[in-house]
Amino acid sequence: MTTGFWALPALSHMWAYLIVGIVAILGAVIAVVLLVLPASRKEKVKAEKKQAHHDMRYWQKLVSQVGIDFNSGTISEAEAYSRLAQIARNFASSRLGVDLSSSTLLDLNQRVPLGSKQQFQQLRQTIAALYPPEFAHAATNAAADEASVAAAMNWVNNLIERWNNR
Repeated sequence: MTTGFWALPALSHMWAYLIVGIVAILGAVIAVVLLVLPASRKEKVKAEKKQAHHDMRYWQKLVSQVGIDFNSGTISEAEAYSRLAQIARNFASSRLGVDLSSSTLLDLNQRVPLGSKQQFQQLRQTIAALYPPEFAHAATNAAADEASVAAAMNWVNNLIERWNNR
């Protein structure tokens, strides 16, 4: 009787074939997973971008509605600014997963930036720009006098667009 692997009884060959088969199957499964995962990640990213675009339109519709309501006389100028500031806060809240809906400018300035520092700074700047026309009297405050609801709508839309492009 010869010694060595090939001379082992038939039972040993069966174990060797079984191990080789298992390794081959695992290799095939790994290859399929590696090929399918990148495609599903791409689909997930594409779906997230589509959802973000949909969300952007939702928020922009809210901004547009403020303009419609203001131009029709349904709401006052101060109410328009207040609603635009609320839309900006709610938008940021939805993106950051933190309730900022009742945050004042002071609250936002004292808060550690959430998410991207640049985006959070944009939120603070937008809210700061909306404060004079919302709370100050145009006769005594030049920033409030120079503001318009249309300009304020552009500020909020700009915030929404910038956050969606990141």
